Amino acid sequence: MDSKPKVVLDTTALISAFLTPNGVSALVLERAVSDCTLVLSDDILAELSRKLLTKKKIRKAYQYDDADVREYIASLGVLAGTLVHDPVPISGVVRDPQDDMIVACAATVAAEFLITRDKDLLALVAYGPTRMVTPRQFLSEIDAN
Repeated sequence: MDSKPKVVLDTTALISAFLTPNGVSALVLERAVSDCTLVLSDDILAELSRKLLTKKKIRKAYQYDDADVREYIASLGVLAGTLVHDPVPISGVVRDPQDDMIVACAATVAAEFLITRDKDLLALVAYGPTRMVTPRQFLSEIDAN
């Protein structure tokens, strides 16, 4: 039995990891792969792709090619220890309905951590066995164990 904690990174953390490869979120992604089981969903990867490819504000602030985004998404699909294709239905859990899919991914696998910078998700504190934590909180917890 795999005793590694299951960890979901939301879109905000994944975007930060992509845009700042030497930043905290990139380190979180690295640790989620090496010390935990990274859990993602088709919905999270689709939203990530859409935001990185179409958000003018991000595209203006950071220089990257569409091919870089496609490569990043493909690598996440490979790095994920679990890829959720059919999440449990969740509705109305988070103030922003777009965030329900992130919680659904975590709930489907009973993830220990959902790593996010999203204030709406952090305000939940927990959902079932899943604790909502910032990237820095996650690193502190992993390093403490």
